[in-house]
Amino acid sequence: MTILHEREIRKSIAPFNILQNAKVRQSFITELSQIIAEAPFTLVASCR
Repeated sequence: MTILHEREIRKSIAPFNILQNAKVRQSFITELSQIIAEAPFTLVASCR
């Protein structure tokens, strides 16, 4: 199972610090959006 934490991606902190590069970030977001659009998955959200 893969868990992507939005805060780490949005702030480009480890392990997503490579996203500080604008070209890499754009490519990552584009590809991730395509994967999410095409994949069957279950979304689980929680809050306190």
